[in-house]
Amino acid sequence: MGLLDDLKKEAEELKRKQLEETQNKIQSLNQNFVLVQGKLAQIYRFLHELISQLNVVKLEVPRSYYIGGFGQVDGMRQTDYAVATKNITLDSRDFIKEIHLRFKCVTDKELKVTKESEAAVEQFRDYLWRNNLKFDCHEIRNPRGYLEKGEFTLANSILINFLVSADFDQAKIKIASRNFEMLGVSEFTYDAEEINEALLDEFGKYLIGKPNRFRALGRVQEAMLKARTEKKPEAHQYVVHQDEAAPEPQQGTKLFGAIKSLFNKDK
Repeated sequence: MGLLDDLKKEAEELKRKQLEETQNKIQSLNQNFVLVQGKLAQIYRFLHELISQLNVVKLEVPRSYYIGGFGQVDGMRQTDYAVATKNITLDSRDFIKEIHLRFKCVTDKELKVTKESEAAVEQFRDYLWRNNLKFDCHEIRNPRGYLEKGEFTLANSILINFLVSADFDQAKIKIASRNFEMLGVSEFTYDAEEINEALLDEFGKYLIGKPNRFRALGRVQEAMLKARTEKKPEAHQYVVHQDEAAPEPQQGTKLFGAIKSLFNKDK
């Protein structure tokens, strides 16, 4: 057998392995896609049924929030629940890409804050923007046009957002909330197989303020809790965490492209 024959044989074997790896990857992606779609549909059905009941029963769910520069706001109430999906179309079929759950915490109290300098006004305005808090600000300026005082009137409601998104490549589902229980962002990550009726039941309790284990469920959360327990901070160490950014949706571009190609191949 000559050199060219050896190289041809080696090239054919390499192509065979590459084709096999590609087919295995597509099969794995397809399995992940089907698995995650089923779990997203399960979550949406649960949330849709839950808020349908909550909007009828008008269950009292009291909340308290600390607003920097103002103080503690007690006696807020959850209301006006809504859930919707953001879909993607593949081969003329709609698939769930994200689930959005929204509701409000409202109060009858008047929320007014006065800031006495331009720096304080701008700092408080930025704080309210970053935390998605609606407000009106009446500016008081001196004869030379410099800002001396800002009188803020805050909206009597705080908008709460939950975003359920998926990493189709890794078969993971993320639940991210903004301004729930406290101002800022919280995130929970699950393997798709971990989404079941028991976890969703705990999620429902978490949403309506009932005793629950939701924060401790899931492999990722368990590992984080274990790490916190094992790590003993020194007495003089103080760490402050502040979440400022809104939860960003997972795009899943790579997988959707692969799945779309898969559909096209079936035609």
